[in-house]
Amino acid sequence: MKCSPYYCQVYTSLRHFQTNSKAERYNKNILNSLRTRCNSEKDWLSLLSTIAFSFRITVVKSLGVFPFQLVFDKDPRLPIDELLLPPKNLLKTAQAYFDAMKPKLDIL
Repeated sequence: MKCSPYYCQVYTSLRHFQTNSKAERYNKNILNSLRTRCNSEKDWLSLLSTIAFSFRITVVKSLGVFPFQLVFDKDPRLPIDELLLPPKNLLKTAQAYFDAMKPKLDIL
């Protein structure tokens, strides 16, 4: 096993998959996600980024946080957050803000 502060490389046998169980379990999760999402979808490659993001924002039980939070030290912004967060150039009156938010709230 070669380890440095930045990575740890472990060599496993090609014929004994159980030695690399964490990677195999992760691959199994990805394949299951693709199976559930790609019944008739031909362009499965475009779904990989969505599936990867869903794994990044899922809490790891042993750590108690999601991987995104470990890497970036902040909570992820979900697509729904983009709809609900106020715009950078906030409107002056509450009525104008409500009128601008009403179509977004109707969608939700």
